[in-house]
Amino acid sequence: MTFRALLTSQNDKVLSHEITELPDDRLPDGDVTIAVDYSSLNYKDGLILTGRGRLVKDYPHIGGIDLAGTVLESQSSRWTVGQRVLLTGFRVGEIWWGGYATKARVKSEWLCEVPAAISSRQPWPSAPPGSRPCSPLTCSRRPACARSEEHTSELQSHLNLVCRLLLEKK
Repeated sequence: MTFRALLTSQNDKVLSHEITELPDDRLPDGDVTIAVDYSSLNYKDGLILTGRGRLVKDYPHIGGIDLAGTVLESQSSRWTVGQRVLLTGFRVGEIWWGGYATKARVKSEWLCEVPAAISSRQPWPSAPPGSRPCSPLTCSRRPACARSEEHTSELQSHLNLVCRLLLEKK
């Protein structure tokens, strides 16, 4: 099995980004594997994608400091296949691979359940200022996040890569 990801690499202190297909065995250790539906682009993601802030210590790396999706596999009694989950914090996207991929593997204690009454996307409007949800649905309609004057052209190109990754999700 494979997954698509926005992979950030570093060579001679220069960052490069590519959307690539990776085998599932490259996912980090964890007890829950998630099919990622949404991630956001916010200030900390911008620092990570541009190499500012020195938040990432090991490359190659998958950024995205938050994610929402559906449990694909679980070794935890707390989570079952098909449950919708949300994750933010725990240095995901910094020292742990994050949400800019079609799959993520994380520790079960980091997850929160998305209530049945709302969609996976609905948690994002309550996210901190600067967060911008990005998904196949919103990216196909060029979301406000892609038109925002807050983003520099460099961040815009990274947002476009993230959107392309999610649009091409199998």
